[in-house]
Amino acid sequence: GTVEVIPLRGVDIHLNTLAFLEPPPMKYLWVDGPIKINGTQLELTIALKHPFYGHNEYTGFDVKGIMMLTLDTAKELGLSSRLDPKQSILGGARYYKSLYDRIPKRITDPDRNWLTLAAYNIGMGHLNDARILAQRLGKNPDRWRDLTTVFPLLSRKKYYKTLRHGYARGRESVDYVQHIRDYHDILYQTVTNLSNQ
Repeated sequence: GTVEVIPLRGVDIHLNTLAFLEPPPMKYLWVDGPIKINGTQLELTIALKHPFYGHNEYTGFDVKGIMMLTLDTAKELGLSSRLDPKQSILGGARYYKSLYDRIPKRITDPDRNWLTLAAYNIGMGHLNDARILAQRLGKNPDRWRDLTTVFPLLSRKKYYKTLRHGYARGRESVDYVQHIRDYHDILYQTVTNLSNQ
């Protein structure tokens, strides 16, 4: 559905319009179309959440733009500028969808979404390493809840030296997904409350 206005720390959602205020520099981006409570909204939640983090706080890589894309990912997506908000959002959504499609089909939502977000943050290779490690430890590699206890182990030499992609700051990916889940829940509840008024 559509909503009137939801002020959210530099973000306003208007009737069928999402307005971004991205500091610095101060830029507005208007994305026309209905705001939906589904996978599309989750993709927008990624874009809404990133500007509130410190630069490169989660990845440690040279990520830029609203969707925090690496240069290599932006090139793969055919973007001419990661800093262009429209290109960043559309490219980030395409990248998210490509990761989502690479998650085994047997994994259903919401776990599939959470695994996709982790891959968006840490990379598909490290996600696969975490899933392999989960199996070794007798945990379910298809359940996000189980993986939240495994991801932090990717920074321990005892574990990462046995994995194909090596060291990763897995705890940060767990935090990243949780922040987005929390923010998504706030957006969902706000939209639901306004829709019921």
